[in-house]
Amino acid sequence: MRSAIESILLCLLAGVYGCACPQSLGERVDDIARQAALLHAYQRPDVQQVVFQTVIRWGERGISLTEIVKAAPEGGFSVVGLSDIGKTLYAVRVDRDGKGQVVSKSLPFSNQWLLDGPVAELLLPWNGPDETCPLHRLPNGTWALVCQAKRDVRMFIFGEAGQWIEFRRFSGCRLLSRTSLEWDGGPVPKVMRVDNPGNQYRVVRERVSSQ
Repeated sequence: MRSAIESILLCLLAGVYGCACPQSLGERVDDIARQAALLHAYQRPDVQQVVFQTVIRWGERGISLTEIVKAAPEGGFSVVGLSDIGKTLYAVRVDRDGKGQVVSKSLPFSNQWLLDGPVAELLLPWNGPDETCPLHRLPNGTWALVCQAKRDVRMFIFGEAGQWIEFRRFSGCRLLSRTSLEWDGGPVPKVMRVDNPGNQYRVVRERVSSQ
């Protein structure tokens, strides 16, 4: 079991690569059985299409849209955002390795902003934790699987029943985004709520259908 002091020392040794704040990550715990149970609890959605009704708000402004995620036969996804009158606001292709390409866009944001923000957050259910993510015990008693690559830290938090309920992403000590997931027994969350303080916007996505 790694102590808080050891975590701090590891952060200092990381130097320019940095790490998330130890108090944010909690305490690393070597419990192989619990880690395996949480990994088993996460099931990558096996669906061909999911439709979300979405509201994105930044400051006093906001936009309502329908987002459609389709699994591509060769792997990866096609993602489309439509306005209330059916106009295509964005269309994106994501290959099986996770690399995204903006096909079209009428939103006043950069391609990178769209791919790293709303599209990545939309595809979160398909990009859960894996066996390389160590187990951590958070200060409030919940468990998390934490994946870290240099300064990029992804934290998957599980509730008392062992269900994935929250995702946090950090750059070093800075929280980039927080997503809560609400489930109703389906393969995809019923509701996803995103708070992205890095880009100063909030998103609510409600699943309309999946097949």
